[in-house]
Amino acid sequence: MRRVIRLWLKSVPTMYGADAREGGSRASSLPTRRHYPMTGVGCLRPQIVLRTIQAGWRTVRSAAQDDFGMVASSIAFSSFLSLLPLLALVALTYGAFNDPEEVISDLRSLIRFIPAEARGFIDVWLGEALLQREGSSAGAAISLALLVYSASRAGRSLLYGLNVAYRVDRGRGFLARRATSIVIVAIAAAIITGALAAISILTFVSRFLPEVPFASEIAHIMFWAAAALAAGCGLTVIYRYGPAKEAHAASWRDVVPGAVIATLLWLLATGAFSFYLNRFDSLGRVYGSLAAIVLLQFWLLASAMVFLLGARFNVEVAEALDEQDRSGRTGPDGG
Repeated sequence: MRRVIRLWLKSVPTMYGADAREGGSRASSLPTRRHYPMTGVGCLRPQIVLRTIQAGWRTVRSAAQDDFGMVASSIAFSSFLSLLPLLALVALTYGAFNDPEEVISDLRSLIRFIPAEARGFIDVWLGEALLQREGSSAGAAISLALLVYSASRAGRSLLYGLNVAYRVDRGRGFLARRATSIVIVAIAAAIITGALAAISILTFVSRFLPEVPFASEIAHIMFWAAAALAAGCGLTVIYRYGPAKEAHAASWRDVVPGAVIATLLWLLATGAFSFYLNRFDSLGRVYGSLAAIVLLQFWLLASAMVFLLGARFNVEVAEALDEQDRSGRTGPDGG
């Protein structure tokens, strides 16, 4: 019986992946592995779920202490000022090879995760931008450069927020910060352009396919699955390379927990916004014609807060790992 219990203890991973110790004099000889099983069956084990909740509570508590609300407000405001230039940049680039009406239709399909009232505001703005796109090539180049510079504001705010979340006192230099912001904008524009191209191709191919039962429901599920996958991948890359160099993660696995948590919270926040608007919709009575802008700001604020919480969750997991390693080395039999 004792042997069975010992073998079972060795097979049960802890929340942070360290091999279960048998206790006694053998504790210090067992290897430890920095591993956080956020996917698969392992993430559903009671011990892992409990410690995940503990890490989440520490994340919320430290976020309140570091005033994440103000940082998220700064990111949301910069993102609001950068969102329209970024979409205009993508629309002008994508519209050089397509009809303006097709560009707006594809963009409308792409930004379905944004609340409906805010989408109407973006539709009007993009339509005016595409209708006024005619001009000289030099003027178009200058306009694109200005759009890239305007959109880079959000990148700079994201970098600052990441440094706050990762508790980094000193960030990049001026030129490095500007260059990194532009790279973030370029990557975002490339992803959006690729998504638009995929939507255009799928729309064209669907015309020749027979009608399938529940096609709209299947398309809706696939859209949200693709949005979650894109958000998770984007967050993983930003969490890995976005903070200052001293806070770079040792491996991709170190940033996956925060990316998973942030993606799930973002989906929940977006769904909560849609539910509120469909059931209550009191913003129109309070803000009148500004309701769409205010709603977009609220949604960006919630997204920014989720972004920061995911980054801080990675920090809490890393600190828990370090604490566990230190306790293993300095235990009663660890020296």
